[in-house]
Amino acid sequence: MRKAVIWQRYFMIKFNQKKLIFFILFSPSILFPQSSNNLVTKILYDSTYQINISSQLPPLTGKFKIYELQNGESYSSVYNIQFFNSKDNTLFCAIIDTIFDFTYWPDFELADINFDGFKDVWTIIHRDVKAQPSYHFWIFNPQKHSFQLNKMFTDLLVCNLEINSEDSTISSGCQGGCMGFCGSEMIYKVSNNCLVLIESNESEQVEINGKSKIKYTVRKLINGKMKVTEESYSDYP
Repeated sequence: MRKAVIWQRYFMIKFNQKKLIFFILFSPSILFPQSSNNLVTKILYDSTYQINISSQLPPLTGKFKIYELQNGESYSSVYNIQFFNSKDNTLFCAIIDTIFDFTYWPDFELADINFDGFKDVWTIIHRDVKAQPSYHFWIFNPQKHSFQLNKMFTDLLVCNLEINSEDSTISSGCQGGCMGFCGSEMIYKVSNNCLVLIESNESEQVEINGKSKIKYTVRKLINGKMKVTEESYSDYP
């Protein structure tokens, strides 16, 4: 079992991304003009925390809200995340993530996922039938003092994450079918905000001599190529 960095868990959600705004947050009345489109707004989550993004930056106050929006029979949701300077309450940076889908299990996490010394943000954007999550990853840019959506992290890191700061690796594993015996785990090395696949562990159902088996395959990055290093079988339960 790989070691995971202890992160701060805030809330859970399901959605599909449609619109991203990085730099300023509007009041709910401007974001959600109910009079113009009969939009019904409900706050799902509203909380405030003291946040330390990095030892290089002053303490911040994080204000987090999730809105559920209903327009007729369609639903959407908005993450409204603001970071304020604790001394004078001025806006340090902000994120709005607007998604057009019915929401549940709001979730927000804060941890240094690219191992650069600055904490990053990720939100759950979807859950499959097994409640396994997909994410949006917002990487903190210390030069611009803003969080920026990282497409590579968002596309590759899905389901259950384990972060190992000792060797700068991230494990991303998903459970498949076969009564829970089939699935995959990918292990990535993080380098310069990029993910490099260094190991994969996959299990699948196969048929051998008329009998169902579970096949386990381990591949590792060797001389720049993924090669099979282990293969085994077990009886299907």
